Amino acid sequence: MNHRTDPAARRGFTLIELLVVMALISIIVLFGFPALNKLINRSRLLGVATEAMSGLRLARYQAIKNSRPTIFSIDPATREILSWVDDNDDGALDPGETVLMRTTLLAGLYIGRPAADPGAAIDGFDGTTMARFNADGSVEAVGAYRFCDHPDNPRNFLEVAVRPRSVARVEIKKWDGAKWWGRDEGPSPWVWY
Repeated sequence: MNHRTDPAARRGFTLIELLVVMALISIIVLFGFPALNKLINRSRLLGVATEAMSGLRLARYQAIKNSRPTIFSIDPATREILSWVDDNDDGALDPGETVLMRTTLLAGLYIGRPAADPGAAIDGFDGTTMARFNADGSVEAVGAYRFCDHPDNPRNFLEVAVRPRSVARVEIKKWDGAKWWGRDEGPSPWVWY
């Protein structure tokens, strides 16, 4: 009798083979899950910072294009990110004004600052939560929005800064424990925790 065609010879895996495979999968999950979780948190934090940076740049562009002031704002209480063309220059979204961006900060992401940083979570902008862009593309006051990955024990912080006033350059920086650094600045690449 040929063992290749015998159904009894093709039963499947033995119990030992299954246990070895399950042990290997357990080891991979044990070491891989923290790294995957770290990658997901990093991606979410970079995503919100990039979205804020894009919203700020769009507001500046629209101010120049329409020759009207535009506002970009983040409300810490409602977690709403909002940008609009401020036709009557009153700093408030009025009926009929064009909304450029309206979104809510994703769950698991927070507006926050490192304890070692003397600034606020929304720092500058003359003490408001709004960046106001003038018709010439300048920003009324420099400032930064700061985001973190946990409300009680944050480990990673990103800052979306707008400065200097005249050109309103928008860039993302990461806190290294002592200072904010851009991607191409500082002594080493960004470190994620």
